Amino acid sequence: MRYQNLRMSYVQQWNMNLQYQLPGNILWQTAYVGTKGVKLRDQINANQPTPGPAAVATRRPYPTYADIQLTAFRANSIFHSLQTTLDKRFGNGLGFLTSYTWGHTIDDADVFGGGHQDVNNLRADRGNAPFDRRHTLVASYNYAFPFANKATGLKKLLLSGWQTNGILRLMSGTPFTAQMSASNLNGLGFQRPNLVAGCNPTLDNPTITRWFDTSCFVAPPQFTFGNVGRNTLVGPGTKQLDASLFRNIALGGDGKRSLQLRGEVFNVTNTPQFNNPNSNIGAVAAATINSAGSPPSFQRTSRQIQIAAKLLF
Repeated sequence: MRYQNLRMSYVQQWNMNLQYQLPGNILWQTAYVGTKGVKLRDQINANQPTPGPAAVATRRPYPTYADIQLTAFRANSIFHSLQTTLDKRFGNGLGFLTSYTWGHTIDDADVFGGGHQDVNNLRADRGNAPFDRRHTLVASYNYAFPFANKATGLKKLLLSGWQTNGILRLMSGTPFTAQMSASNLNGLGFQRPNLVAGCNPTLDNPTITRWFDTSCFVAPPQFTFGNVGRNTLVGPGTKQLDASLFRNIALGGDGKRSLQLRGEVFNVTNTPQFNNPNSNIGAVAAATINSAGSPPSFQRTSRQIQIAAKLLF
């Protein structure tokens, strides 16, 4: 079900950019980038009952119906960031690009809508976006070895055409929401816990068996919504180095054909890329991490090595 007169979503963007040419053909760039999304898609239960002891149907806006899933364009988002880059254009066998972003994304609904404890109180769901990353550093390089610059004969044949490449990714984790493993709202979906006054659930030295302090959360009184906001906890970050070694072998003297031999290693250090922990307060496994990476999408995986040959013509 959806509104009969849907409002058109729109995005406002603004930025300010400064560039400076450094010695060595290096471009330094710093920018402030902002984005605001208005009337974004939201998915709500238009027939959500109010918490209470009475029968569920009597507490619904439309007692003769069950849940009514409604597509509404009422959500909002905003993004602020400081972005800086160092870009060396490829020359003399070397090129690199280093970028760092310090940003913050805030919204009041999940990526495709939903995620509300109380659909009638959108303001209470304003918080960190589920894809918010405060710090992102990506550094990449390409380097062609100058071994064969002055070599001749067999030595040139063996040493020419070598190239190495690499990408380093360092990113802070994404936020997640604490919620009760069992709701006492009587007929509603999920329930968030209450935060113990003065208690900080973020640990100085979190581990995979205790990522946050569960004692900072307690069950709300019966038939009341919890006061913990959306995405107030942050999961593990990403630390990954990918590297490769290429050999380009010319086929013929016209330069139109070549054979490229490739050796590539993803996650060279085999660093575990842990996912967010179990956030169900009251569950035995609360605050523990039991998975890493995303193997189905080939992202943030354990070390992978591949060897290939590529014919260019």
